[in-house]
Amino acid sequence: MPLTLHSATPFGNVTMSLEESGSFAEEQAQLIASSSAVAYMDTRYQSYRESFGSLADEFDYIYHELTVSGSLTSSGSWYKTIKGIKDANPKP
Repeated sequence: MPLTLHSATPFGNVTMSLEESGSFAEEQAQLIASSSAVAYMDTRYQSYRESFGSLADEFDYIYHELTVSGSLTSSGSWYKTIKGIKDANPKP
């Protein structure tokens, strides 16, 4: 007789075999890992929008930096702003 697990969930009681529960737990772990792997993207995007506003504003920022300095370099304000955002919200 196979072992079965009984579990209460928000959707009602669930009964599954031990093999199914292992597979289910693995799927849950993968979902949690993938959601936290992309969670930084939300935070990073919000930081971009707080720093630049819209994408058009960011292009305007770049345009003005090019107008003033003639190039985009790692010593420029746009690069430093982007680097600060990426350093504060690193990829996992």
